[in-house]
Amino acid sequence: MKCKILLTTIFLFGYHFIYSQEKKESIGTEVVNVVKLFTPTILDANKIRENVPQNDTNDENKLNVEYSIFSVPVASTFTPSKGVAARVDKLITEPLFTNFASLSAGNYGTITATFNNAQVLENDHFLNVNLNHLSSQGGIKNVDLSNKFSETQLDVTFGLKTKSLSWNADMALQNKSYNWYGADDVVLQSSQIAFADLKQSYNLLAIGGKIALAENIFKEAQLHYDYFSDGYQSIENRVVVQPKIELTILNEKFNFDFNFDYVNGSFKNEFVGTSKFNYGYSNVSFKPNYTFNTSVLSLSVGANMVYSSTTETGKNKFYLYPNIVASYKIVNDFMIGFAGVEGGLIQNSYHNFVQVNNFLAPNLLILPTDKKFDVYAGLRGKFSNAIGYTIKASVVNEDYKPLFKNTIFNNSITSNGGFLFGNSFDIVYDTVKTFSILGELTADFSKKTTFKIQGVFSKYIVSNEVEPWNLPNLQLNSTLDFEITKKWSAGFKLFFVGMRKDQFIQITNFTTVNSIDKILDGYLDINANVNYKLNSKWNFFLKGNNLANQNYQKWSNYAVQGIQVLLGANYKFDF
Repeated sequence: MKCKILLTTIFLFGYHFIYSQEKKESIGTEVVNVVKLFTPTILDANKIRENVPQNDTNDENKLNVEYSIFSVPVASTFTPSKGVAARVDKLITEPLFTNFASLSAGNYGTITATFNNAQVLENDHFLNVNLNHLSSQGGIKNVDLSNKFSETQLDVTFGLKTKSLSWNADMALQNKSYNWYGADDVVLQSSQIAFADLKQSYNLLAIGGKIALAENIFKEAQLHYDYFSDGYQSIENRVVVQPKIELTILNEKFNFDFNFDYVNGSFKNEFVGTSKFNYGYSNVSFKPNYTFNTSVLSLSVGANMVYSSTTETGKNKFYLYPNIVASYKIVNDFMIGFAGVEGGLIQNSYHNFVQVNNFLAPNLLILPTDKKFDVYAGLRGKFSNAIGYTIKASVVNEDYKPLFKNTIFNNSITSNGGFLFGNSFDIVYDTVKTFSILGELTADFSKKTTFKIQGVFSKYIVSNEVEPWNLPNLQLNSTLDFEITKKWSAGFKLFFVGMRKDQFIQITNFTTVNSIDKILDGYLDINANVNYKLNSKWNFFLKGNNLANQNYQKWSNYAVQGIQVLLGANYKFDF
């Protein structure tokens, strides 16, 4: 029985196997049409910001090219090749010249001259020489005293610049000549001033250098030495050394800035005969700083530690200031909030004061300014890619803030020093708190048109002086530069300085007989220039200054020239 069952099973299995082989069916073929609309594309090419003259004389009509892609059977693994960007022809640029010269002349006997030479030497070295001159014969309206002036400066730089190392050595020579012509009417009635030598000259020899290393903890170091003197035997020496170190620890960045600032000098004090007044300070500061950055936040936290020594008296003092700065992207780059609190010891010098006011008395008291803190906050960003803005409010607290004030006129002085007639300026120091608001708007509509306007409103609180002498409450400045055609361009600059105050004091027989508080009205100065480009080498220009023809006073009794017109040319060339 079992044998029958086994035979039956084998028979059924074999029959099924044979039947399956005979039943084999072939799979029919079909054509699968893979249809893909191919659209050729060209990669975006970056726009080169340079206008190329179009010199084509024949304009050909563009050919209409029609693309027709047929659907054909393809394998399912077909991959279309990528589009290739069209080649952008290199634009022709103007030739570069290594030399530049400019000369102009105008009314008031004004002459300006500039020469610049920039050479790229062998082994990545470079040399730059720059010479500038400005002079005028004066002729200011209603000013009887000589008011001519001149400034000449030569700068020479030699250095090396590579990817890993850059350094440069600098030297500057400067001579400035001015006259103390700003005498009060009371002084002009005195016969003494007629015999005085009103001329003052300043001389500067500056030597310095800088070295910077890439991918090194020692980032850079700067060294400057200034020798400054005047026509009254005043002498000042100053040495500044500033090394910087940057360390990265656990992917965090730490900066360490060092500063050594040494200044000493002497004045021949004309008020007390031939004795000299000496001054000297040595300041060493250390600024550690930690910087933390994310995609929206930037935070810098540090301190400023200063040790100051008075070399003439031997007095020493230690100062500690905060150094915290932060910014936060509120709306990407369109609105960024920033705030900070900073401070520092500012070393004043005779040379720095002359950079602000050329009519100083050569017997100043030189002291450092203790900026206890500068707290500020604001917003910056842009309304669009072309228009940017900045709004900032700040509070500054300073001890020994320098203020320019008229010197005292003493009828008892018999010296012929040209600065002794109330026509020069002294430095007085006071504790001053300054509250200010700054607003700035910039617009870069195109390469052809740029615009900027900035305004600062300030309020000063003084502790000892009656007024914040010669400090304006409002300052505005604006610039507009635009290209009219490829040959013509123009620009405007204007600035407004608000009301300031000064004081005139007259002494006779060591008794004050006249004390007058003076108010200097605000003034608007409008300047313009027009340029014509003849070719790649020659450029001609016409400049106008003080176009509002305001006979304003920048300093007490120091009126400026009226409308000033200059006509000149620039020339580029190679040796």
